[in-house]
Amino acid sequence: MTHVIVLGNEKGGSGKSTAAMHITVALLKTGYRVAAIDLDMRQQSFSRYL
Repeated sequence: MTHVIVLGNEKGGSGKSTAAMHITVALLKTGYRVAAIDLDMRQQSFSRYL
């Protein structure tokens, strides 16, 4: 079964990307297959973590 987790907030600097990356890593470490997509058009932050 597929699950979707969405983190959203209009305010910048609220920790969305950091939280998303920590959730992604935790799920990967427990054996889940994960796709993480950064849809923030103003400041895409995921590339910093990779």
